[in-house]
Amino acid sequence: MLSKLLKSILICLHICIVSIDFAHGAADLYISSGPITVTPSTTMVPGDTAILSAYTIHNGGDVATGYFSNGFYLSTDSTLTTSDIYLDGNGNTNLDPFSDYPWDGPDLIIPDNTVLGDYYIGILLDRDGQVPESDETNNFMSVKITIVGSAVEEIGCHALPLDYALSQNCPNPFNLTTEIEYSLPKHAHVTIDVFNILGQDIRTLVDEMISAGSHRAEWNGSDDSGHSVSSGVYFYRIRAGEFTKTRKMILLK
Repeated sequence: MLSKLLKSILICLHICIVSIDFAHGAADLYISSGPITVTPSTTMVPGDTAILSAYTIHNGGDVATGYFSNGFYLSTDSTLTTSDIYLDGNGNTNLDPFSDYPWDGPDLIIPDNTVLGDYYIGILLDRDGQVPESDETNNFMSVKITIVGSAVEEIGCHALPLDYALSQNCPNPFNLTTEIEYSLPKHAHVTIDVFNILGQDIRTLVDEMISAGSHRAEWNGSDDSGHSVSSGVYFYRIRAGEFTKTRKMILLK
């Protein structure tokens, strides 16, 4: 009876030891820094650049990694299959056990032929290519975005402009204030600066991300310090993405 009891104990210990041994070794990599974000907007058009936030990869196993990679994808849902759109990728080696690797967020271009609609843009972690992408849904972290048209996307009763444009200020010449109208076919970082005939910067009217559409900036004839400038010829220049244009205006007092 005693020998049977000892045998049972030994078998139990052996099973426990084997279980512990199998618990060690390679484990899934995962993003430990929390949800990712995307800038400049979650609404984009084909050809736009989506910038993912920086993130940290954690090795949860007790052995160092070999080669591991990051694949950046555009998926129609929050899981990933081999039919989804591959955007870019990179990799590294030898992430120590239970350690972290900080990674700068990538700049990802939305393909020009992307069908309009809702997508999830995100990061797939892969350790040594051991698991097929279609099975790695637990390693795909993403954020939802919407791809819209860039030409005639209706917003209420207004359509988005087809091209960038900078209109002549109105009124011109002006005495107190003047308005400058400009158009963007897609969201962009916009700067509008006023400078004098010597090329000296006088005033920055706009310096921020602006959504697609028609917009207006106003100038009241003062510089960046709030002081009124003298009568004369001035110029205003817009920069939006690769678009740059300059026009002349006249201030009369």
